[in-house]
Amino acid sequence: MAAPPFINTYPASEDLFITSCGSFDVRTEASTIYTEKTFFDKSGEAVRWRLSGHVTESIYYNSTDKSIFVRQGAKGAGENFLYEEDLVTGEILNAGGFFRLTLPGVGHVVMAMGVEKTDADGNTVFHGLLAFPEGETAAALCDALTP
Repeated sequence: MAAPPFINTYPASEDLFITSCGSFDVRTEASTIYTEKTFFDKSGEAVRWRLSGHVTESIYYNSTDKSIFVRQGAKGAGENFLYEEDLVTGEILNAGGFFRLTLPGVGHVVMAMGVEKTDADGNTVFHGLLAFPEGETAAALCDALTP
C-alpha cells in the first residue's frame, strides 16, 4: 500500500504582467490559496507532484495609475489551475482557467483555459488549452483600464 500523499496548503499573493496597452501595462495582483501534494508509490518513492491554486481575490490594474482597476472578489469569475508533474516519466499537465474576470460593460473575459500535456522533452502531446481571442481580451482589458 502506498503512503498517503504529503499535503501542504498555504496562501500567497502575486503580482503578474498581463498585457501591454502602449502607455501602460495591465497587471494583476492575486490572492491565491495553493495546495501542493506529493504522491508516493508502495516503496515510498515520490512519483507525482501537484500544485493547484484557487484565486480568492484579484485586482486587474493600470500600471501607471493604480486607481484604475477592476476587482474580482471571492464571488467573482474565479480562477483555478493545476500543474502536475509525473516524477517517473517527466510528463507535465497544465489545466485550469487563467486570468478570468468580468469587465463592466463587456462581460466575462478569459485569457486561457483548458488542458495541455507535455512529455519529458517538453513536446506537446495534448493541447486542449483554448486561448480566447487573446487580442480581443487584451483590447477589452486595455479599454477597461484606460483613463
